[in-house]
Amino acid sequence: MSFTEMNSNHESSLVTSTLDQYVKYRSISSLSKATIEPTMNQSSNTINCDQPNFEQSIPRVCLIAVKNTQPISADVRNDLNFIAMGFEDSIIYVWHHGPRLRKSNQPSVWRDVSHISLAIDGQEIAPSDSNRIEPSNIADGLDDKEIVPPSISDTNRIDIDHLIRGPMTIETLHAHSGPIYGLKFFPKSDFLLSCSEDTTIRLWCLKTMCNVTVYRGHVYPVWSLDVSPPHLPYFVSSSKDTTARLWTTEKNYPIRIFSSHDGDVECVKFHPNGKYIATASTDTTVRLWNVKDGKMVRLMVGHQAPVTSLTFSPDGKLIATASLDGYVRIWEIANNTSIFEHKSFEYPVYSLSFNPDQTILSICGHESTLRHMSVAPTPDHELLSEGKLNKQHKIVEIKTDCKSLIHGHYSNNNVLIVVGSQSET
Repeated sequence: MSFTEMNSNHESSLVTSTLDQYVKYRSISSLSKATIEPTMNQSSNTINCDQPNFEQSIPRVCLIAVKNTQPISADVRNDLNFIAMGFEDSIIYVWHHGPRLRKSNQPSVWRDVSHISLAIDGQEIAPSDSNRIEPSNIADGLDDKEIVPPSISDTNRIDIDHLIRGPMTIETLHAHSGPIYGLKFFPKSDFLLSCSEDTTIRLWCLKTMCNVTVYRGHVYPVWSLDVSPPHLPYFVSSSKDTTARLWTTEKNYPIRIFSSHDGDVECVKFHPNGKYIATASTDTTVRLWNVKDGKMVRLMVGHQAPVTSLTFSPDGKLIATASLDGYVRIWEIANNTSIFEHKSFEYPVYSLSFNPDQTILSICGHESTLRHMSVAPTPDHELLSEGKLNKQHKIVEIKTDCKSLIHGHYSNNNVLIVVGSQSET
């Protein structure tokens, strides 16, 4: 299938100090106490160019800020009923409404979570009583168990007012033996994926807070995960072993290996139609792969530093990528062309996300500022060669009290959910 058809269906040197900042992000030690303080932030500071009414179109932002500790991965289910964060000490914390969900016959390890508090939309959420009296569990992996994730009710809509009415329980998930580098909720299901330095991927059942399957295949740390669109039972992973791998929840070994990068595969994402994946690497390239046969169909060259983040536009026609030196590019897939470049950060970019109508690209990174960039219609490529492209884009900056913003994604009703870490007090 050509990319036209697909769309119709819906080494250069690097400054050492910048690389050091990225290494610290991956190996930073967690502190002993944390406070969770999500807030809504609508203010904007700088506007760089002229595009009428762009600042009025900035979406609602739900900022979940962790105080006095540093998660190295995070994900939030679209309904906000589950919030997961991973840490360097191999622990995953999950916040949810209702009573503790663990099976009582599982082995346990004590974790004091009484010091952790949560607020949503500026209102503090009372902790569940079970947080104070129950130890956390070490979940056992069941390698031979086949899992078919069950469906649950539609979780695409977000209702913050509903969430602030009751207490939230904190669960502690412990089965990995190394830092947690990636977390991903399966859409419309009760399952969470995690990946780690220990080379494994684990599937957790949110109904019992137990680890039900361990996926093995990578031989070095696994950096990132993504799940397929809801109608497909697949997920992908990327690793320091220079490969990305395709998995199904029903098998505990990879069913496809994508290999041609010359460095770590830092990030991997599914195309919205589920037929392609994109990978970003420390070799400074971005590659597009056909899921069916494992063949590479696009090679995107242009970044001058390791590529650390990427995302597809909702219609699947564009890819946004970010590199370790702070540059963000937008690529037109059909023409395999970079149509925009902007230096957004002095430090690494961790997360990119298009809003549902793909008029805005939101950028999170290793600093306190959240940036919203307008996504103008694809220009004439002659303008690009003349250096006129940047005038079609506008940037709004939102200052936060976080020292870094590690995760961001949009819910279907245009709420940007961001996870960050605040400075020590």
